[in-house]
Amino acid sequence: MDRHQIEKLTQLGELVDLGSGRKGVRVSLQYQPRLTQRERDARRDLLRHEFASVAADLQPRGAVVDLDSLSLSAQTIEAVLPLDRIDELERELGDRDVRVDLLIDRDVV
Repeated sequence: MDRHQIEKLTQLGELVDLGSGRKGVRVSLQYQPRLTQRERDARRDLLRHEFASVAADLQPRGAVVDLDSLSLSAQTIEAVLPLDRIDELERELGDRDVRVDLLIDRDVV
């Protein structure tokens, strides 16, 4: 994430305090592989397992992963990634077929 993007997120008030002076960015994590399970419960179980594994890897590095935010249809969960490690974590997640998208609150007029 470049300096301009960070400045814009700061201006919009989109950075989250992770404690101990660290800032984070709210993101959506999307499991990219197409799920082949026909049963909804089987798809949910697979996604919960995959995202629990992702959370176990990210949390010791300062990320906050909301496993209760699972969207089965979008194959996503929400998380807060530490700003100082976002590029590194985004690359690693991409290697695991997990897409990272910024979550930005927008006012609709």
